[in-house]
Amino acid sequence: MHGKASMAARAAALVLLAATLFSACGRQTGGATTASAQTTASTTTEATTIAPHIPDRNIQIGIQREPGPQTFFEVLNALPTPEDPDAPFAYDLRSYDISALDLQPHAELLWKADFDNDTVWPQKIPEGFDPTLILENGKNPGLGVRSLHERGIDGRGVSIGIIDQTLLTTHEEYADRLMHYEEIPVSCEPAAMHGTGVTSLALGKTCGVAPGAKLYYIASRLTEDDAPNVITYEYRAQSIHRLLDINLQLPEGEKIRVISMSRGFDKGDKGYAEMMAAIERAKQEGVFVVSTSIGAEYGFGVLGLERAPQDSPDDARKYNIGGWIKEWFPKLAAVESERYVFFPMNNRTYAGANRNDGYEYSQQGGLSWVMPYVSGLYALCCQVKPDITPDEFWQAVTETAYEQQVQNGAVVQTIRIVNPTELVANIEGR
Repeated sequence: MHGKASMAARAAALVLLAATLFSACGRQTGGATTASAQTTASTTTEATTIAPHIPDRNIQIGIQREPGPQTFFEVLNALPTPEDPDAPFAYDLRSYDISALDLQPHAELLWKADFDNDTVWPQKIPEGFDPTLILENGKNPGLGVRSLHERGIDGRGVSIGIIDQTLLTTHEEYADRLMHYEEIPVSCEPAAMHGTGVTSLALGKTCGVAPGAKLYYIASRLTEDDAPNVITYEYRAQSIHRLLDINLQLPEGEKIRVISMSRGFDKGDKGYAEMMAAIERAKQEGVFVVSTSIGAEYGFGVLGLERAPQDSPDDARKYNIGGWIKEWFPKLAAVESERYVFFPMNNRTYAGANRNDGYEYSQQGGLSWVMPYVSGLYALCCQVKPDITPDEFWQAVTETAYEQQVQNGAVVQTIRIVNPTELVANIEGR
């Protein structure tokens, strides 16, 4: 069994909201993931004229990231014994060989485990625990979203911008719809789980809310080279401007309508003013910026749900308040709690960064997994009503949400859960 230091290093490397410490280097592999020279080449006269916000030295077009090495793959002789059993990735079995373990005494623990399709299981698994079924079940965005896909409402004709960590550009979930990828600044980091995860949850073929949408992606770090412990939003702000500049070149019917960032912004951090200016520009240009501080930037109350891994993702009655939210949500005044709508968050399967057909299941997700869901839903609504605004979208979200009583410890609470099918019907009728 690996020691606590190894587990701590693994958890630290994979924490969903950790700031990625990108190095300023990269590898140019040609234009395999670019759109066209007209729409992506920053060296053209047109692009230089309309894209003044980012210095040329920060631009690299057509970088391709390959699967990262499975650096953590090893044989486990015992299951993890974390100090905090409720922490994300506490029972992390991804890419581990646990075939020699007797899992029968650990049936309850397995329901809290994170694993992937590289986990090597023993022949005998506790009755009722089916990792293949759980992995597949977790791909479903849930709450009837796939019934919308069957009607052709899948985000086609809409583009989504994503700003996150380095992306595995060749994953089967989205590679055929990746129109543009670059890094600000250029990185020599391998493909990261977080970027690949949020992308697949937004628009992946099997995991995504909007599997027909096109993707424009910028990998951007949150720290400076010379100050790795100091958060800065300057690169993220530049990335928003870059996507908006690209959007000016896109034809109608292919415009970026939403930019998804699984990150919130604190007034005390460096680059906050620049970030708010970039978001304001996006608002003026009709692009919805979805972040984990969406409440501060738009006034929308967004929180996350969980369900039992074996329960149907489409049954709203199977959901409850997710993870850490359970602790503080009962403390809110009624007038404050009523402004929130809950979206699927935990118990999701998403694209992994270690191979092009790799998938990971995580028992906990955090708001990082909620933002791509919101972004994907907005793309669906843009498809059925191209002139929709974020305010109109949110009004429809609140008007059509399920009202459901949930047991939160000793407290019974009424929460509102997003209803994607009724949401789209509402928007179609406007």
